[in-house]
Amino acid sequence: MGTSGSGKSTLARLLSKRFSLKHIELDTLQFLPGWVERPKNEFIADAKKAMKLSDWVSCGNFVFDNYYIFKKADLIVWLDYPFLKVFWQTIKRTFRRILFKEPCCNGNYETFYQQLFTKYSIFWWVMTTYSRRKREYTHLSQLPEFKNKWQIIQTQVELDRFLKSLKV
Repeated sequence: MGTSGSGKSTLARLLSKRFSLKHIELDTLQFLPGWVERPKNEFIADAKKAMKLSDWVSCGNFVFDNYYIFKKADLIVWLDYPFLKVFWQTIKRTFRRILFKEPCCNGNYETFYQQLFTKYSIFWWVMTTYSRRKREYTHLSQLPEFKNKWQIIQTQVELDRFLKSLKV
């Protein structure tokens, strides 16, 4: 878990590779080619199907069906970084994707126009959702049924320590 740009996908890919886990990228299930949003019921059905198949690691900010993902997960890692770190990471990632034409989310591409002049700008999204996500995740991390599943990481040092503590 973590706000957009916090490094969720990067961490999930790393954990997937290290532990031979299926990587379920919820944004890829959510967005069809052309940035078309999949209908919510199809998205939820696909996510549930993927999580039934094998051991997995997931990344995304989607909370659905009475916290389905939290119930299925052994561990919930929240990358709770400061806003400026997240925003800087978002800037670097977005411009890298644009300049090198790196696809994301089902082969979709980000463009300068999209990021600078439309309501779909990831920069605008981060600015308008960062505080809300922090409140939501703080609340969720305190729910009795999930409280002991959370690993909250707020610095790179904490992330490095966490990764080092994991045994293959």
